[in-house]
Amino acid sequence: MTKKESFYYELMKVQNEVSMIKNNRPFWNENLEEYITTTTFRKKADQLTMKKLEAEMKIWQGRLEQLNAKKALTAWLETTEGKEYIQKREDEMKALHAKVLDIREDARKHTSALVKQFLGEQWDVTRFTNDCMGIAIIEKYREDGRPVELFGHEFDINFGLEWEYKGAETGWEKKHLWSMNYGTMGSFDITENNTRIQYLVGMTKFISDTTVIPELRNYLHNMTEEIREIDERYYELEKEVKNPVKPE
Repeated sequence: MTKKESFYYELMKVQNEVSMIKNNRPFWNENLEEYITTTTFRKKADQLTMKKLEAEMKIWQGRLEQLNAKKALTAWLETTEGKEYIQKREDEMKALHAKVLDIREDARKHTSALVKQFLGEQWDVTRFTNDCMGIAIIEKYREDGRPVELFGHEFDINFGLEWEYKGAETGWEKKHLWSMNYGTMGSFDITENNTRIQYLVGMTKFISDTTVIPELRNYLHNMTEEIREIDERYYELEKEVKNPVKPE
């Protein structure tokens, strides 16, 4: 065989190897040992340039290397070392998730106590997430202790993070939220001391305070930062579990 024919033959073998790994069948249906002796093979090789063959070989060898690396990684993940690699990261992810829940629950209790002290025992925190809480006049408490707001007497405080674009030179900048949202209340009689008036007074007192509420805001922003740092580590571990890399 000529140099080009030999190169073409090697390319065909690599193509078969890749196809067998991916599809469990050869790329070429022909028996290569017999095919390379035929006129058809020689004509086909003659039509191809070395530049074209070398480019194709580079592509197919790259595919083969990727498949072999994936195959080796899959085999490693079945070993004791590989299983420990995944288990270690999954255990840390569970611990981080539990830590976030504990941080958030401590913050909810802290905020609930402050709201009751600041606005009165009839008020409480009805919802609490990593970046938002609902504060409301409470109608009742469920058996599990969770508060149920009096319909139409709740407002939301957003204290999470958002990214704000500051222009080409500065780029994106992290910003802590401290915003409020409340639903429409409709019409009500303002000559009576009813819960709607209590609701309005409570909201106004909360958003206009210059001592207690700023301290709460800073407390919640610090909580948000702590959770963000934990989340970054969690997502890093999640990526390692989804796309494991065998240690060198």
